[in-house]
Amino acid sequence: MRRKANQNAQTQVCSQCLLIRYFIATAIAVVLLALIAGENTKFLGMFTPGRASVAIVLGGALMASVKIWLWRREMNENVAEAD
Repeated sequence: MRRKANQNAQTQVCSQCLLIRYFIATAIAVVLLALIAGENTKFLGMFTPGRASVAIVLGGALMASVKIWLWRREMNENVAEAD
C-alpha cells in the first residue's frame, strides 16, 4: 500500500550530503581547470603547500572566533531575557 505524501512537506538536505556535494563539485572543477589550462599554469605557482596550510589555519581561526562571538552574544541575550 502506498501512503499519500504530504504536499506541503519540504525536504531538506543534510549537512553531510551538502558537504560531499561541494567536495565533488570542487574536485570536478580542479580537474576541468587542469584539462583546460594545460601548460599555462604559471599563475598556479603562487599556491604553495605552506600558503595553503596558513590559509586553512587562518580560516579555521576566523570561523572559530566568529562562532564564539555569536555564542557569547546569544548567551548575553538569554541572560537579558531572563532578567
